[in-house]
Formats: sequence, structure tokens, C-alpha cells
Amino acid sequence: LTLQVAHWNLYWKALDDIQGRHAIVSSLDLAGSTSPFDFLSLVEATGSVASAQFPDWLNESSTLHSQSGVQNIFSKSGHEVVALLYRSNKWTPKWSEAGDLGKGRPYVVALFERLANLAPGV
Repeated sequence: LTLQVAHWNLYWKALDDIQGRHAIVSSLDLAGSTSPFDFLSLVEATGSVASAQFPDWLNESSTLHSQSGVQNIFSKSGHEVVALLYRSNKWTPKWSEAGDLGKGRPYVVALFERLANLAPGV
């Protein structure tokens, strides 16, 4: 079984900037179109302006938008957001916990099960 897993500590100020957010989305789309992510974790996943709020800015992405089959589990504490995105046509969460370890220190932990109806090698 091969998994496509990625992690990115985004810079929230880059999400606030139109060109910065475009660069982030373009990079995620390039990586996701080449080899779609099974799981993607994002740190500092929200900005401070309305257009940079998580998960809304994901709709600017061709591979992570709300109709793409990518779901998310996220936690917000203070202005910090961490998110775990997963491909829902391959994985289902069996258990998850989202919370904070103190103001500004959110966390997400999850246990996933691979969907049984997948063909071998998918």
C-alpha cells in the first residue's frame, strides 16, 4: 500500500496576500494533480482576512475544493488553525479528536480506515 502524505506549515500572512495565497494554492494543485494526496496536514491554515479563512480558501484550489472529494478535520484555537485533509473516496475516519493544548495551540489526531471497496493498488 502506497500513501501520498504531505505536511505544510503555511505562513498565515501569505494567505492574507492575494499573490501569496495564489502561490500556495498553485503549489498544492501542482503537487496534488501529479500525485493526489491521501492525507495533507496544514499548520497556520487560516489568515486574518475574510478571503483567507479556512476552509473557504480551499475553494480556490482545483484539487482541494469542497466538491473534490477531499474532506477535513480541523481545530482552531485563538487565531491558529491546524487541519488534516483526507481523500474521502479512499479513507474514512474511525475516530478523531480536535482541541487545543492552550490558547493558540490547536491539535488534530485521527485514526482512518481504508475503504474496503477499493481495487488493489488504488
